[in-house]
Amino acid sequence: MLIAVHNDQLVLAENAKSDMAYYCPGCGQGVILRRGKHKITHYAHKKGNDCGFSEGETLEHLKGKKQIYQWAQKHHWNPQLEVYFPTVAQRPDILLEINGHTVAVEFQCSPLSLEKLLARNEGYRQLKIPVWWILGSPYLRNLRNKKIVQFTQIFRKQFVLLFWDVKRAQLVINQKYWRCSYSRLRYDKKTILMVSVRFS
Repeated sequence: MLIAVHNDQLVLAENAKSDMAYYCPGCGQGVILRRGKHKITHYAHKKGNDCGFSEGETLEHLKGKKQIYQWAQKHHWNPQLEVYFPTVAQRPDILLEINGHTVAVEFQCSPLSLEKLLARNEGYRQLKIPVWWILGSPYLRNLRNKKIVQFTQIFRKQFVLLFWDVKRAQLVINQKYWRCSYSRLRYDKKTILMVSVRFS
């Protein structure tokens, strides 16, 4: 996880000091600050803790979440990490404020069943918060997988899939794709764009 609590304040892992005590915002138990040359600075639970707050985040997920957070900061979207909504027991990776509207961002790297996706979308619907599902590289490498269709979103009046390229720290918008059969997904590679999303 990228945030933890110290003296009732949320502290980003990159701003944390090694000699301070930090606690998980979810379960309240102590966490360890981890940093190194080949890993992104983050907090981790001590061994044996079964808290689901960070859900065993992969390196790609941690890195991508941090990059998306920084990208949103550049757009002045007031990003907040891992905000918990107790009424629906959900915690988006990032919460944005865009032109006075709240938007949840879910950066999805691991497989997610349709049932869980629908349940999360229903939670955001109850909160009246739109959600951007941004997919990680495992999904980008498997564009022909029929399950990817469940992450389709409408953006600028087109059906799109959103991806985050961790290596380039860029948003990838895949548009103009279509299902041609139950087992295959076709798409127009020429319309994969590296863009900065802007809202009027």
